[in-house]
Amino acid sequence: MRSHRLRQRADKLTPQDLDGDLPVVRLVEQAANVRITRAEQTIEPDCAGVVAAEYLEISEDTPILHVQRVYFAGDRPIELANVRYHPNRYRYAIEFKG
Repeated sequence: MRSHRLRQRADKLTPQDLDGDLPVVRLVEQAANVRITRAEQTIEPDCAGVVAAEYLEISEDTPILHVQRVYFAGDRPIELANVRYHPNRYRYAIEFKG
C-alpha cells in the first residue's frame, strides 16, 4: 500500500518536469517527500531483446550492458531504474586507490 501511494505521487510528474535540469531521482524525492540515502547497482551483460533493440537500433541478439539500480530512503526502496546501454556508446571504468 505504501508503494502505491508513492506511485500515485510520482505519477503526478509531468513531461515538463522531466525536461528540466533535475535528475529523475531528485524529482521522485520531491514528489514523494523523501530523501534518497543510498543506492544499490548491478551491472551485467545481457542481450538487447526486442524492446531495447528497437530503441538502441541494434539487433535483438546484440550484447548490451544491463544496469539495474535501486534507490532507497533508509531501508525502503523508492525507485527502480533498469537501463540498457548500447555496447558502442557506454564505457564503465573504475579507479582503485590504496
